[in-house]
Amino acid sequence: MDLRYQTPARGIESLNPDIAVDREYTLLDDPNTPISSAPRSEIMRIRLTVMTDADRKFMSVEDALPAGPEPIDP
Repeated sequence: MDLRYQTPARGIESLNPDIAVDREYTLLDDPNTPISSAPRSEIMRIRLTVMTDADRKFMSVEDALPAGPEPIDP
């Protein structure tokens, strides 16, 4: 059995307002210019930034790739 429970997002306040996550896509050859799309077979760099006001002992961040790109493991 697989059970998923969802609540309406409107009107619900954040549980941890001191954590922010930012994602930025750039081309590998030009890491300073953000992009919103890339040509086929172009290598992209994805920079994921996690900011918090306090030290965290246990935290997990999972960021799924959008449709299309394939990960490269250097």
